[in-house]
Amino acid sequence: MKVLILSTFDTFGGAGIAALRLHKALLKSGLKSEMLVQEKKANNQNVYSIANSWVQKKLALFRFAVDRLQFSFYEKDKSARFIFFSS
Repeated sequence: MKVLILSTFDTFGGAGIAALRLHKALLKSGLKSEMLVQEKKANNQNVYSIANSWVQKKLALFRFAVDRLQFSFYEKDKSARFIFFSS
């Protein structure tokens, strides 16, 4: 089985740390696991970043902000802010 884990970071924030722990556990159990992150913070096996340069990191942040902005006009309250994600 091949597993791809998507996360914003690999070693930052609760979700990123949990995703990295899951990735390492899958590797330890013999499965092929890879992580694709927006910004890689550490040198871990099979963790790949979509933003390697400063420009790519800023572009990724800009795309995220534009995506959030699209939904902000339809937002009735802040409790539903991150429920929908077009990607």
